[in-house]
Amino acid sequence: MNNSQVNLCKNDVQSALEVAAEQILAAIPNAVFATDKNMRIIYFNKIAEKITGFKEKEAIGMYCRDVFKTDLCGYQCLIERAFESGKNIFHVEAELTDAEGEKIPVLTNASVLRDKSGRITGYLVVFQDISDIKKTVEELRLAKRMLVEKNRSLRLAYKELELTQRQLLQAQKMESLGRLAGGFAHNFNNILCVILGYVSLLKKQLSYDKSINTYIDIIEKSTLKAADLTQKVLAFAQGGKYKIELVDVNKIIIRLVSVLKETLAENIQIDLELSPEILPVEADASQIYHALLNLCINARDAMPEGGKVKIKTERVKIPSQKSISASKINPGHYVLITVSDTGPGIKPEIQDKIFEPFFTTKGPDKGTGLGLAVVYGIVKGHHGHIKLESTPGKGTNFYIYLPVKEVFLQSKLPFNV
Repeated sequence: MNNSQVNLCKNDVQSALEVAAEQILAAIPNAVFATDKNMRIIYFNKIAEKITGFKEKEAIGMYCRDVFKTDLCGYQCLIERAFESGKNIFHVEAELTDAEGEKIPVLTNASVLRDKSGRITGYLVVFQDISDIKKTVEELRLAKRMLVEKNRSLRLAYKELELTQRQLLQAQKMESLGRLAGGFAHNFNNILCVILGYVSLLKKQLSYDKSINTYIDIIEKSTLKAADLTQKVLAFAQGGKYKIELVDVNKIIIRLVSVLKETLAENIQIDLELSPEILPVEADASQIYHALLNLCINARDAMPEGGKVKIKTERVKIPSQKSISASKINPGHYVLITVSDTGPGIKPEIQDKIFEPFFTTKGPDKGTGLGLAVVYGIVKGHHGHIKLESTPGKGTNFYIYLPVKEVFLQSKLPFNV
């Protein structure tokens, strides 16, 4: 083969390679354009036309920045970056503005084109429209957010279900204990009536014997204490028989404190923080007095070395239903009574049991375990709610919510207490 034939063959191969390269570039599913070393476009494929909105005839000869208008062109030209780094630039996200002014997100690659001697002859830019990808990613992100919200809702629903289950179990337990306590109290009260009757007869028959009368007095006092205990049991079991009147809670507390100051030890300080406004509730004043007295006595017993008891009143509005202890409190206006002490607090593991009848942390002969059960019964009997907050070493707070009827919110009716 002579030289002319070899040159002809080389030319054919070169032409074939150029055709093949152009077909390959045209077949690539991405937008492709090439520039000369002055960044004028010399090649522009169909996908580039579709994305940019420029036809090939329009784009050829234009500067790269006038066709490939992205937010990077002004301050971070990919071609310049490729040239300066001597490396190809891959997968840079940018926002392209097409011929109609529409913004299109694109993923861009840029490379330097060199001849055999290593001289720069131009640049190649390959990019793709990632609108659908970004839309899918956003949909996935939204779906994830919805799943997170759904998961959160399910967790809240599960907690609500757990709370409802605890409320049901608590209600069933208290109902069963109430029936048991009521039956016991009635029968025991009948026995006590018989004992007191015969004690009265013995007093009349043996009035001349002082030593025997002393024993009879002890029997009588013990029997009266037992009778008082049965009344507490009945108050818990039946909710008590209330004399409902319109009363001012502050007046009940002032009367209570005047008595407490005379009976509590000097090392027990009583602080009052009473609302300046009238706090009207429909209640049995003596029962509310009795409930608050029990809480104060409990606080006193928790502080044998002395401390502080604080009673606070205020009117509160519950805007929406929320959980209070083992029950739910409905929206509305309430009188909130807070009884706090600075005692050692109540251990978390027994806080769910303190309102149960006969449960006590006090030693033998120091408590019946009915004080808080009676408080619970009185509050529930007045359609109220009671909540406990206690941290070991930081004292105890009891919160009593008593409902205020709308008709009494601006009431100037006379109060019985």
